[in-house]
Amino acid sequence: MNKLDVETAEKARAKYTPSWEMVKGMMLQKKFVFDDYDAVLDFFQDTKSVQVKLDHFADFAFFYNELLVRIYTHDVNGLTELDYKLARQMDKIYEGT
Repeated sequence: MNKLDVETAEKARAKYTPSWEMVKGMMLQKKFVFDDYDAVLDFFQDTKSVQVKLDHFADFAFFYNELLVRIYTHDVNGLTELDYKLARQMDKIYEGT
């Protein structure tokens, strides 16, 4: 998977994942907000199958009713098309909750 340069990565973020922010030009980040901790864990579990299917895994920070998600391709230490695919799938799962 090819690493995207910062300009291309930002254009892709704005087009495909506008609710995500780019951090340090190398990762996508989003805070998901839920009613309670159980809902946070349910969402986390619901994203498992997508991550396994894509063979691409996010970093998570858990809080009582929030989940901070960071996505980047560890192998290239930056963003690839796979990161945007995972982010879009997570958005779809969140919209379904």
